[in-house]
Amino acid sequence: MRTWKQNLKHLSTDEYQLLRYLCRLSKNVYNESVYNIRQYYLAEGHYLRYESNYHLVKDSPNYKKLGVQLAQQTMKCADASFRSFFALLKTYKDTKSISKSVRIPRYLEKDSLYPIYIPEVKIQEGNKVVVPMSWSLKHETKARIWLTVPSKLVGKNIRQIHIIPKYNGKYFEAHYVFDEDPVEPVTLDSKKALSIDVGINNFATCVTNYGDAFIIDGKKLKSINQWYNKELARLSSIKDRQNIKGFTKRQYCLTTKRNRRVADYIYCSAKKIVSYCIENKIGNIVVGYN
Repeated sequence: MRTWKQNLKHLSTDEYQLLRYLCRLSKNVYNESVYNIRQYYLAEGHYLRYESNYHLVKDSPNYKKLGVQLAQQTMKCADASFRSFFALLKTYKDTKSISKSVRIPRYLEKDSLYPIYIPEVKIQEGNKVVVPMSWSLKHETKARIWLTVPSKLVGKNIRQIHIIPKYNGKYFEAHYVFDEDPVEPVTLDSKKALSIDVGINNFATCVTNYGDAFIIDGKKLKSINQWYNKELARLSSIKDRQNIKGFTKRQYCLTTKRNRRVADYIYCSAKKIVSYCIENKIGNIVVGYN
């Protein structure tokens, strides 16, 4: 499976406010699920399974307003967080060690938003997907949120769509999880290895165990970060003189652009390394750790 990210542009005011409302309901359902599991664990000392928690949450106003499909996916996210927590507890009990980093999942902030997950994707009119809503919410508002599936994903099996609020709902991203076309299996040599040393000026210094080597330049990535820090400091000084609290719109745009450029550079570098290993039948990759 792969994921395709899409920035949701050209949303009307009604669509934007409705999307924020759905994410707010999703946050409420998440907190209700976390509350039930936490209280049961503190009282009984055991884990409250999703099936039992479902009967406690299904009658809440937030669950009914959000809708069955979206609410159940949010509850499963809370359930996954606690499964990870209890798995870590078991690991530390087995090794007889205690770590302060293992903490019970916490509640989300009151004014925050939480992603919504569309489990069943039904494409209409060729490349359109409507965000599901509850029956009551449909009658309260006339707005409907339609997503335009990217042209490269038309005809593929889309498993899920995740709508992620960015910077507490300043804008939204849609993540399409889809099945990639099957690829032919590659025969690799388990005796060949590629060693990678991650650095700053040299982002990745790669050496094979049979003498070949190549370097992926890191100065471009360093330049992107230096320009971002310099520009962010300039905008912060202007904001402070105007007594503005929090990030401004220009700072949000600047940070978003920087994050996308960094992610693209890292993705392309990883693709370069993997392609090199496939072409040279390298079966092992060793990454330095410090």
